[in-house]
Amino acid sequence: MLARVDDEGAIVEDLALLWTALRARRDGLLYVTDGTQAMDRPEEYRAAWASYRQALRDLPDEGGDPRAIDWPVPPDVDELARMQAGFSSAAGGVA
Repeated sequence: MLARVDDEGAIVEDLALLWTALRARRDGLLYVTDGTQAMDRPEEYRAAWASYRQALRDLPDEGGDPRAIDWPVPPDVDELARMQAGFSSAAGGVA
């Protein structure tokens, strides 16, 4: 839970922080999947990942409940995990 302390000292969930975290996750997924659009990839492969990437871009930026977002499913979950792991190791463990 992303929270803050309100003016009365109570811990409250901060929706602005949740939206910031959602956008950061979305942007990170777009970043690690950039390579899927390389022209040396098969067209069918690029098209499948392009649809996923567009669905990420279509996620709302604000409004509503950020905990209730339906995240798009990548065309290949295992490949996405490898992309994220590769990025994490290339970035010195920061992803």
